[in-house]
Amino acid sequence: MYHSIQVLKTQGYSIRSIAEVLGISKTTVQEYSKLSISEAEQKLSVVRRSSKLDPFEEIYLEKLSSYPKERANKLYRHFVKDHPATSSFIPFAIESLPSSI
Repeated sequence: MYHSIQVLKTQGYSIRSIAEVLGISKTTVQEYSKLSISEAEQKLSVVRRSSKLDPFEEIYLEKLSSYPKERANKLYRHFVKDHPATSSFIPFAIESLPSSI
């Protein structure tokens, strides 16, 4: 988005026009047009927060690849059954899910 704003800006588009073309707010265009490229890269860099389930990622991906056509809720139920420690990460007890799912 930063580069698109800069290109349109150098082509003489107004802030309002850039906002309309890109489908974003004028405030966003103003904010990004004031940034240097290094500031924009820093602002746009995605910071991935850690999750309580990160230690189980490989296990879950393995289960997912083993059962590619299985519904997500059923996979999750099997996962929690195999790894009871993860059940504390959900806001409801896994037993409350209907077994027919």
